Amino acid sequence: MQVVVGVESHKATFAGAVVDGLARPVEAREFSNDPKGYRAFVSWARSKGTVVWIGVECSETWGAPLTRHLLGAGVDVREVPTRLAYREAKRKAAQGKSDLGDALAIARVVVREEGLPLPAARR
Repeated sequence: MQVVVGVESHKATFAGAVVDGLARPVEAREFSNDPKGYRAFVSWARSKGTVVWIGVECSETWGAPLTRHLLGAGVDVREVPTRLAYREAKRKAAQGKSDLGDALAIARVVVREEGLPLPAARR
């Protein structure tokens, strides 16, 4: 199965959410924002299926180290603009605000939007 992953990053942790090609949730999980967490995240994401893209919001700030790790692991990473992630999260506002929910919104944006930019680390 092909999957897409969304990432919501913060200083100490980040959340990842996997969706299928129709943007249906597969699984979501939080990781430590450090090299050990990056390795665990890549293994986890790949265990869910063939990773097509990983979308990272804020790949130039809190998500920068993870983005560099993903690029080094040969993953196709896309920058997800905050405005698109916010708009998607608002559509599901009844579910409440959470990092896992935001990661799911980011993954859904990656499935839906064509032409998302490469992260700054790749340009």
